[in-house]
Amino acid sequence: FFEPLESQNILTSIQWIVSTLSVFVLAKITLLITKNEILAFLTLVLFGLSTCTNTFDYYLLTESFTTSFLIFSIYFVVQHLITGKYTQLFLSALFITWASLMRPVFFVILGLYSLIALYRVLNNFSRVTLLRSLVLLILPIAVFELCWLPRNYIKYQKILPLNTTYYPLELQESYYNELMDFMIAWGGDRTWWKPDAEIRWFIDNEKEFGKYKKDLPANIYTTQFNRDSLYAIRVKIKSLENNSKAPATHRAIESEVRNKLRMYTLSIRDERPFLYYVESRVRLFIKFLWHPGTPLLFQHPFSSLDRFDQFLKILYSGLYVLVFFFGVIGGCIIGVKTWIKKDIIFFLIPTCSLYLLAIYPILGHIEYRYLVPTYPLMIVSGLLILNKMTLPRNSANGN
Repeated sequence: FFEPLESQNILTSIQWIVSTLSVFVLAKITLLITKNEILAFLTLVLFGLSTCTNTFDYYLLTESFTTSFLIFSIYFVVQHLITGKYTQLFLSALFITWASLMRPVFFVILGLYSLIALYRVLNNFSRVTLLRSLVLLILPIAVFELCWLPRNYIKYQKILPLNTTYYPLELQESYYNELMDFMIAWGGDRTWWKPDAEIRWFIDNEKEFGKYKKDLPANIYTTQFNRDSLYAIRVKIKSLENNSKAPATHRAIESEVRNKLRMYTLSIRDERPFLYYVESRVRLFIKFLWHPGTPLLFQHPFSSLDRFDQFLKILYSGLYVLVFFFGVIGGCIIGVKTWIKKDIIFFLIPTCSLYLLAIYPILGHIEYRYLVPTYPLMIVSGLLILNKMTLPRNSANGN
């Protein structure tokens, strides 16, 4: 309906409006769960002032909408658990499905909703209730797939429920596909636009970030490759990036690089299973969390900022640390206690927040933006700990 630039501006404006609304909805979730207006107000302030999430409202990425839709979905499922109204369950499923189509890992949360419906049946709800709940939860994704599956089959002659590629197509069809998989196999950061990412050892982006001075870890090698093998790959990759070869030679070198990297990755999986399945994910999880939490707040190094901007950066970094420290602790404690006590409403948010925190390092993707959807849930999880303390209680219903 509009020109590309107009469409981008309109979409960005919609992201900002929806995100602003999600701040109030998150506070409402806290109020519904805790019946504590002080904690609801703290939620409003902490999420409203956070740069961890609202910075992405001005980028055409999936973070803004997925975060907002996740909050809307949890709000409606909490309302459903309180009132029993099925319209709210359907709206919850609709928003989480919408978010899942932009970020497929969210489909697990839809599965969590189904487990909640099953749990309620096991606690004296009828089977008709379970069937109705499951139908409403599945209906949005079923309608989408009825359109999407035929479209994909006509175009690709394959049954594809979601996307055709794991990475964007231009990466999937290049050596970056195998290079990123190799990095993930031993716990290296494959985010090449981060100055300290280990993938920079292989690629030539010194003009943007300066010379990469670190070496690769000494414990990643197998019988199939050593440092000299990787150095040879490094030389070939840089020749590909310089694009100085004839097309046929370029394709031959790229094919060799992809085949060898694929072989090296498989050798780590077969010879070093602990490194591949456990140690690499622990490394990635630490990198995922261990940063100032403000990569987009300022575009200049800390040392070049004036004192007021340095103060803001320290302030927001401190807020990031507090939110995730108390969010993780709160998520674990509240999650376990509410599971034992069978308090589903309290169990929901800690479970979702910890899942979204863990799934990306498990998959090997630790870009900062993947922290964005879990941040508001971490705020609520941390505040649930305060709910157990002796704070004044002044709920909306006067209790």
